[in-house]
Amino acid sequence: VSDTHGDSMALSLLPPGFEYYAGGHLHKRKPRHRYTRMEYPGYPYVVYPGTPFCGYHSDLEYNARGGKRGFVLVDFDDSVTNVEFVAIENAKYEIIDMDCKSRNAIHVDAELRDCAKSINPQGKIIIIKLAGELTMGKTADIDTVAIKGEMMEAGALAVNIHKNQLTSKEYNITGVKGKNRGEITHNIFAENIGEVRTRQEELAGESGVSLAKTLLEELAQPKQDNEKKWEYEQRVNSRALGAMEIDVNDS
Repeated sequence: VSDTHGDSMALSLLPPGFEYYAGGHLHKRKPRHRYTRMEYPGYPYVVYPGTPFCGYHSDLEYNARGGKRGFVLVDFDDSVTNVEFVAIENAKYEIIDMDCKSRNAIHVDAELRDCAKSINPQGKIIIIKLAGELTMGKTADIDTVAIKGEMMEAGALAVNIHKNQLTSKEYNITGVKGKNRGEITHNIFAENIGEVRTRQEELAGESGVSLAKTLLEELAQPKQDNEKKWEYEQRVNSRALGAMEIDVNDS
């Protein structure tokens, strides 16, 4: 039994002879439409109710596209007589899908702003997906930070923006050379820092390069002998936040 991704095991590894098999962990309901004894011969009911809400960005998108969340009620006496999925009310969503293929970044930015203004984000979770290769302009020319800020100010519960499928012909990470690893790292950041769109001066120019190098070093710290996972994560997070001069006690 498996979800779309991740590890799985053969159904035959489950002990036979039970009326109902309560599955967990999978985030999507399976079977998705109805429960029937014919679903898995020899295993009357193998049921995954899914999560009541979500855990990842993909879960939010599943919800936004009509996926149901809820729980399962099982009626039984000597044997199971009925299995019913009970949907629970979810948050309200708005999703914006934008195909940016062969388009100008400035035009995409303008259209995205128009789309954002055309919906009422009050009390909703907003999902924005941008995909495709721009023919002109850089991905940073699409000011998703400002758009997100405006929607949050208008009352959105959350705004999730997916740009991992968005690229540009005009901009690719510049390949650089250097005498050693440190020099190559510095040159890569220095060549590409101009693509960072920010209103914070310390994140741009040479200060931005310096901070990026420091963060990379801190996040690459190896786990020490006999160090527990939570101790390692706490140490790395603390040092990274310190590099950014963020006091976690004030956040």
